[in-house]
Amino acid sequence: MKQTALIILLVLVLLLAGCASEDTKADLQEALERLQFSEGAYRNDLYLQNSVNGYSVEWTSSNEDYVTDEGELTRPHPETGDVEVRLTATIAENDASAERSFTIVVEALDDTFLSLLEAKEALQEKDLFEEPVKDDLSLPASIKDASIDWRSKDPYYIDDDGTVTRPDYGEGDVLVTLIATLSVETKSLDIDVAVTVAEQDE
Repeated sequence: MKQTALIILLVLVLLLAGCASEDTKADLQEALERLQFSEGAYRNDLYLQNSVNGYSVEWTSSNEDYVTDEGELTRPHPETGDVEVRLTATIAENDASAERSFTIVVEALDDTFLSLLEAKEALQEKDLFEEPVKDDLSLPASIKDASIDWRSKDPYYIDDDGTVTRPDYGEGDVLVTLIATLSVETKSLDIDVAVTVAEQDE
Protein backbone atom coordinates (compact mmCIF):
# COMPACT_ATOMS: atom_id res chain seq x y z
CA MET A 1 0.00 0.00 0.00
CA LYS A 2 2.79 2.39 0.95
CA GLN A 3 4.65 1.51 -2.25
CA THR A 4 1.58 2.31 -4.35
CA ALA A 5 1.18 5.67 -2.57
CA LEU A 6 4.83 6.53 -3.24
CA ILE A 7 4.43 5.70 -6.92
CA ILE A 8 1.32 7.87 -7.17
CA LEU A 9 3.11 10.71 -5.37
CA LEU A 10 6.09 10.43 -7.72
CA VAL A 11 3.82 10.52 -10.78
CA LEU A 12 2.08 13.63 -9.43
CA VAL A 13 5.41 15.34 -8.80
CA LEU A 14 6.58 14.57 -12.33
CA LEU A 15 3.31 15.81 -13.81
CA LEU A 16 3.51 19.04 -11.84
CA ALA A 17 7.15 19.52 -12.82
CA GLY A 18 6.23 18.95 -16.47
CA CYS A 19 3.43 21.50 -16.27
CA ALA A 20 5.75 24.02 -14.60
CA SER A 21 8.38 23.44 -17.29
CA GLU A 22 5.83 24.00 -20.06
CA ASP A 23 4.61 27.17 -18.37
CA THR A 24 8.21 28.42 -18.07
CA LYS A 25 8.92 27.65 -21.72
CA ALA A 26 5.78 29.54 -22.73
CA ASP A 27 6.98 32.53 -20.67
CA LEU A 28 10.38 32.36 -22.33
CA GLN A 29 8.86 32.22 -25.79
CA GLU A 30 6.64 35.18 -24.98
CA ALA A 31 9.69 37.11 -23.76
CA LEU A 32 11.53 36.39 -27.02
CA GLU A 33 8.69 37.93 -28.99
CA ARG A 34 9.52 41.21 -27.27
CA LEU A 35 13.07 41.34 -28.63
CA GLN A 36 13.74 44.56 -30.52
CA PHE A 37 15.53 43.49 -33.69
CA SER A 38 14.75 43.97 -37.36
CA GLU A 39 15.66 41.67 -40.20
CA GLY A 40 17.08 43.31 -43.30
CA ALA A 41 20.34 44.50 -44.86
CA TYR A 42 23.17 45.86 -42.66
CA ARG A 43 26.46 47.68 -43.19
CA ASN A 44 27.45 48.49 -39.60
CA ASP A 45 27.79 46.65 -36.29
CA LEU A 46 24.55 45.39 -34.78
CA TYR A 47 22.98 46.19 -31.43
CA LEU A 48 22.01 42.83 -29.93
CA GLN A 49 19.74 43.11 -26.92
CA ASN A 50 21.32 41.27 -23.97
CA SER A 51 18.22 40.96 -21.80
CA VAL A 52 14.44 40.89 -22.15
CA ASN A 53 11.74 40.63 -19.49
CA GLY A 54 14.46 39.97 -16.90
CA TYR A 55 16.01 37.06 -18.84
CA SER A 56 19.57 37.10 -20.20
CA VAL A 57 19.78 36.68 -23.96
CA GLU A 58 22.58 34.71 -25.61
CA TRP A 59 23.16 35.26 -29.33
CA THR A 60 24.82 32.93 -31.81
CA SER A 61 25.73 33.65 -35.42
CA SER A 62 25.63 31.15 -38.25
CA ASN A 63 28.70 32.78 -39.83
CA GLU A 64 31.16 34.60 -37.56
CA ASP A 65 33.31 35.55 -40.55
CA TYR A 66 30.78 38.28 -41.20
CA VAL A 67 28.82 38.72 -37.94
CA THR A 68 30.22 37.70 -34.55
CA ASP A 69 28.09 36.51 -31.63
CA GLU A 70 28.54 40.01 -30.19
CA GLY A 71 27.18 41.68 -33.33
CA GLU A 72 30.46 42.94 -34.81
CA LEU A 73 30.05 43.09 -38.58
CA THR A 74 32.62 42.54 -41.33
CA ARG A 75 31.41 43.42 -44.80
CA PRO A 76 32.28 40.96 -47.60
CA HIS A 77 34.60 41.76 -50.50
CA PRO A 78 32.79 43.09 -53.60
CA GLU A 79 33.58 39.88 -55.48
CA THR A 80 31.95 37.81 -52.71
CA GLY A 81 28.73 39.81 -52.81
CA ASP A 82 26.13 40.16 -50.08
CA VAL A 83 26.09 37.40 -47.45
CA GLU A 84 23.08 36.04 -45.56
CA VAL A 85 23.59 35.30 -41.86
CA ARG A 86 21.20 33.77 -39.33
CA LEU A 87 21.27 35.09 -35.75
CA THR A 88 19.69 33.00 -33.00
CA ALA A 89 18.65 34.43 -29.65
CA THR A 90 18.37 31.95 -26.77
CA ILE A 91 17.06 32.46 -23.24
CA ALA A 92 16.90 29.84 -20.51
CA GLU A 93 15.42 29.34 -17.05
CA ASN A 94 16.23 26.21 -15.07
CA ASP A 95 15.76 23.28 -17.48
CA ALA A 96 13.59 25.22 -19.93
CA SER A 97 14.87 27.21 -22.90
CA ALA A 98 13.52 28.93 -25.99
CA GLU A 99 15.02 30.24 -29.23
CA ARG A 100 14.16 32.80 -31.86
CA SER A 101 16.05 33.27 -35.12
CA PHE A 102 16.50 36.28 -37.38
CA THR A 103 17.99 36.40 -40.87
CA ILE A 104 19.98 39.42 -42.02
CA VAL A 105 21.98 40.31 -45.11
CA VAL A 106 25.49 41.71 -44.69
CA GLU A 107 26.02 44.06 -47.60
CA ALA A 108 29.26 43.69 -49.55
CA LEU A 109 31.71 46.55 -49.78
CA ASP A 110 31.52 48.58 -52.94
CA ASP A 111 34.70 49.17 -54.94
CA THR A 112 34.99 52.79 -53.78
CA PHE A 113 34.83 51.96 -50.09
CA LEU A 114 37.26 49.09 -50.61
CA SER A 115 39.71 51.56 -52.15
CA LEU A 116 39.33 53.75 -49.07
CA LEU A 117 40.10 50.86 -46.73
CA GLU A 118 43.17 49.92 -48.77
CA ALA A 119 44.37 53.54 -48.65
CA LYS A 120 43.76 53.65 -44.88
CA GLU A 121 45.81 50.50 -44.36
CA ALA A 122 48.63 51.82 -46.54
CA LEU A 123 48.72 55.16 -44.66
CA GLN A 124 48.76 53.45 -41.25
CA GLU A 125 51.63 51.19 -42.33
CA LYS A 126 53.67 54.05 -43.82
CA ASP A 127 56.44 55.67 -41.76
CA LEU A 128 55.37 59.24 -42.37
CA PHE A 129 57.69 61.10 -40.00
CA GLU A 130 60.79 60.53 -37.94
CA GLU A 131 59.70 61.36 -34.42
CA PRO A 132 59.97 63.47 -32.45
CA VAL A 133 59.73 65.91 -35.35
CA LYS A 134 61.90 69.00 -35.41
CA ASP A 135 61.28 70.29 -38.92
CA ASP A 136 58.25 71.14 -41.05
CA LEU A 137 56.35 68.10 -42.29
CA SER A 138 55.89 67.03 -45.86
CA LEU A 139 52.29 65.84 -45.77
CA PRO A 140 51.40 63.49 -48.66
CA ALA A 141 48.53 64.69 -50.84
CA SER A 142 47.52 61.20 -51.90
CA ILE A 143 48.04 57.50 -51.24
CA LYS A 144 46.98 54.67 -53.52
CA ASP A 145 43.67 55.78 -55.13
CA ALA A 146 42.77 58.26 -52.37
CA SER A 147 43.45 61.97 -52.07
CA ILE A 148 44.35 63.30 -48.59
CA ASP A 149 43.31 66.53 -46.89
CA TRP A 150 45.09 67.29 -43.62
CA ARG A 151 43.81 69.15 -40.55
CA SER A 152 45.54 69.72 -37.24
CA LYS A 153 43.84 69.57 -33.86
CA ASP A 154 46.56 71.87 -32.49
CA PRO A 155 47.65 74.26 -35.27
CA TYR A 156 49.84 76.21 -32.84
CA TYR A 157 52.43 73.41 -33.00
CA ILE A 158 51.59 71.88 -36.41
CA ASP A 159 49.63 73.89 -38.96
CA ASP A 160 47.34 72.29 -41.55
CA ASP A 161 50.09 72.64 -44.16
CA GLY A 162 52.63 70.84 -41.97
CA THR A 163 54.44 73.89 -40.59
CA VAL A 164 55.95 72.98 -37.22
CA THR A 165 56.42 75.30 -34.24
CA ARG A 166 58.45 73.55 -31.54
CA PRO A 167 57.70 74.12 -27.83
CA ASP A 168 60.19 76.22 -25.87
CA TYR A 169 63.02 74.42 -24.15
CA GLY A 170 61.83 73.06 -20.81
CA GLU A 171 58.20 72.71 -21.84
CA GLY A 172 58.73 69.17 -23.02
CA ASP A 173 57.69 67.43 -26.21
CA VAL A 174 54.09 67.90 -27.38
CA LEU A 175 51.77 65.28 -28.86
CA VAL A 176 49.65 66.63 -31.71
CA THR A 177 46.88 64.80 -33.56
CA LEU A 178 46.55 65.33 -37.30
CA ILE A 179 43.37 64.31 -39.09
CA ALA A 180 43.88 62.80 -42.53
CA THR A 181 40.71 62.79 -44.62
CA LEU A 182 40.97 60.17 -47.34
CA SER A 183 38.67 60.65 -50.33
CA VAL A 184 37.78 58.44 -53.27
CA GLU A 185 35.09 59.80 -55.57
CA THR A 186 32.22 60.89 -53.28
CA LYS A 187 33.23 58.82 -50.23
CA SER A 188 35.64 59.86 -47.48
CA LEU A 189 37.19 58.47 -44.32
CA ASP A 190 38.98 60.23 -41.43
CA ILE A 191 42.09 58.83 -39.76
CA ASP A 192 43.85 60.24 -36.68
CA VAL A 193 47.64 60.45 -36.97
CA ALA A 194 49.56 61.18 -33.75
CA VAL A 195 52.78 63.21 -34.11
CA THR A 196 55.24 64.11 -31.36
CA VAL A 197 56.82 67.57 -31.72
CA ALA A 198 60.22 67.91 -30.02
CA GLU A 199 60.88 70.80 -27.69
CA GLN A 200 63.53 73.31 -28.77
CA ASP A 201 67.15 72.49 -28.08
CA GLU A 202 68.83 74.05 -25.06
